[in-house]
Amino acid sequence: MTVRDAIIHYLDTAVLMQLATVSGEQPWCSTVFFAADNAHDIYWLSMPDARHSKELSLNDRVAATITWPHQYGQAWQGLQVEGTVKEVDTDEMEEYFQAYAERYNAHSRLSLIMSGEDPARLYRLKPSLFVLYDEQNYPTAPRQEWRPN
Repeated sequence: MTVRDAIIHYLDTAVLMQLATVSGEQPWCSTVFFAADNAHDIYWLSMPDARHSKELSLNDRVAATITWPHQYGQAWQGLQVEGTVKEVDTDEMEEYFQAYAERYNAHSRLSLIMSGEDPARLYRLKPSLFVLYDEQNYPTAPRQEWRPN
């Protein structure tokens, strides 16, 4: 399995991501349900008045982690991501909402968001770097990097 393939597998398997934002010199971390598309961009829904959403409007640079449940002593696996985030514009919503809708069977939610009945916003993380730490598949060199595009 290539590093790229392992990262795609983890993006397709995990559902929770810890998202780190910053305002001034104060960092903040939030947990969100996410989905990734075929271009390896990562999407989630959040309320626009959530702290991380407000911070994203001021600073689009983020870091994120994705981990799986482990028992102490097991080979560790995790994924770190850095990149930039933008709120998805209404005219692009249908195109970019697809990955999230398929993963969480949330197709009907799109029309509620588009009409304003659901105040959530869709956010898109464009990764510039993935760092995979995988002691199970890469025991002699567990830290692997991949830069998409």
